[in-house]
Amino acid sequence: IINSTNQPLAAVVLEGDGVGISSRPTAYNAFSSGGINLFAPMVKKNFNNGTTGITLQNTTAFAATFEARYYDMSGNQQGQTVVGTIARYSPFVLYNPSQIPDGFLGSVRITSTGNPPRYLVGQMSEARTTGTITQMTSNLALGGTTTVHLPVWYDNYTAEGGDWTSGVNVQNA
Repeated sequence: IINSTNQPLAAVVLEGDGVGISSRPTAYNAFSSGGINLFAPMVKKNFNNGTTGITLQNTTAFAATFEARYYDMSGNQQGQTVVGTIARYSPFVLYNPSQIPDGFLGSVRITSTGNPPRYLVGQMSEARTTGTITQMTSNLALGGTTTVHLPVWYDNYTAEGGDWTSGVNVQNA
C-alpha cells in the first residue's frame, strides 16, 4: 500500500523476467480502490501454449473469502467453483486451478463472498510456455460498464518489427 497525506497518486507497476525491466517487460496500472466482483474477460489454462495466472489482493484489514467461476466462450460454467481465503492485505495466486479443464479458454468472475464482503483487486499475467516467451499483463476489471474505451487499436499497422493487429474479448459482467 502506498499512501499520500496531501497529494493524489497514480502508479504503474513494471515487471521483468529477472534479467531486468528491459527484458520481456510488462506493466499494469495500480488500483486506487477495490471491488467485490472482479472480471477477467480472457483466461487460458494450457491453451495453445498459453496460461494465465491471476493474483488477487485483499485490500482490507480482515480476512476475505472468495469464489472464482470460470466460463467458456459460450458463457457456460466450466469445472468446479474455486474457493479460497485471503489473509488481510495479502495476495493470493490462482494459477492453473485443478477445478478447470486443461486446454481451457474463457473468462472468470471472482466474487468476494464474506459477510460483509471484503474489497479485492486483481492482476492477470499470461505467458507462452513454449517457443518465444511473450508476456501480457493487465488489471482485472472491478465491474462492468456500458461504454468501453480502447486507447490503442491496430488494424494491420505496419511498423518497425512487424505488422500489428488488435483484438478485444468482451465479458458480460
